[in-house]
Formats: sequence, structure tokens, C-alpha cells
Amino acid sequence: PSFGGFSFGGMYALSNAAGAFANNRAYSIGANYQQGTLNIGAAWLHANGRGNSDAGAYDAMTLPGADGSVFDANVRTQNTYGVGASYGIGDVTVGAAWSRSTYTGVTDAASGSAAPSVGFSNYELNAVYQLNPALSLAGMYTYTKASSAHWHEGALQAVYQLSKRTDTYLETVYQRASNGPAVINTNDPSSSRSQLLVAAGIRHRF
Repeated sequence: PSFGGFSFGGMYALSNAAGAFANNRAYSIGANYQQGTLNIGAAWLHANGRGNSDAGAYDAMTLPGADGSVFDANVRTQNTYGVGASYGIGDVTVGAAWSRSTYTGVTDAASGSAAPSVGFSNYELNAVYQLNPALSLAGMYTYTKASSAHWHEGALQAVYQLSKRTDTYLETVYQRASNGPAVINTNDPSSSRSQLLVAAGIRHRF
């Protein structure tokens, strides 16, 4: 329910490891304010990984180091918090967001040796244009900063609504790293400082 435009949510995911209650548990809280076409939200997520053990479901992730290097990492804890806002003007919705993700207890999945704990700050601008009731066009730019490395990322997307619950989309994402290989999401690292992703698909909401 909404209270004067405010709504709140929370989540707790239980661990599935006997005798290790904290392994792989996660919890999150969030709040949202809506008034007309104005939306403002804030949230925080905490996740406990498996650290350098083999127990649990938090698999190794491809993680850029603070210096731009890339390695497969096991992570003991992850904290992500952020705020964002959007505002609709006619058929156009513009938005901005900031988030901070920190990873602690990091180890190299290949060698098991300790790796530096890393944190990333993300700054995003985005816009969506509802061209007609079935077709929307969107674009975004994100700047990500670690201690001694940064990344520029831009994306374009077109979504066509086939029905009330089904749509098809086409999108492209480009990333440029300051040093070290580019890595878009969880894809394999690029052999250079740049990486381009093109994707298409059909989505159905149950």
C-alpha cells in the first residue's frame, strides 16, 4: 500500500547451508515515493557469499579489480545501495541514478589467494521515449569509478509490445575501460579496453 505517495518493501532470503546460517543469505530494504509522473526510490541489498569455500550457491563472478584488472572472484559479502529518480514529460521519461557496490572478503577463484576488496560507484542518466502505444525507445549512459580505474558505458534499446504481457526487444551496449579489459555485466572479458554487446529477445510476463 501507498501512504501519501510513499511505499516500502523488504526481502530476506534464507541460507540453505546446514550449520552455516549466514552462508548465501541475502536481505534488502527499499522505499519509493510517487507523485504524478515523479518517482524517487532508494534501496539497499546485502548478500553473503561463500567466501573461498565450495559450499553454497554464490558462484565465482568475473570482477574487475580496482586497478582495472579482471579475475574470477569468490566474494564473502556484497553490499549495494543506491538512489534514483525519474520524471515524465509527455511521452518522454528522464531519469538519473547513483549506486555504490562494495565486495569484501574477495579471493581469486583460480588460486585461492586473497584479492583486494573493491568498490564501485555508478552514475547513470537515462531516458525513455514512448513513440506509440506499442513501441518505446530508450538510451542510457553510465560512468563507473573504482579507486584507480573507470568505465564509460552507453546503451540503446527498442521495445515492441506484442501483447499486454509479451514484448520483443533489440538492444546494444558499448563499454570503454580506462585500463585493463572491458567487461559488460558477466560476459567474458574483452581482449581490449572496449566491448560491444548486441542482444535481441522475446519476454513474456507470467
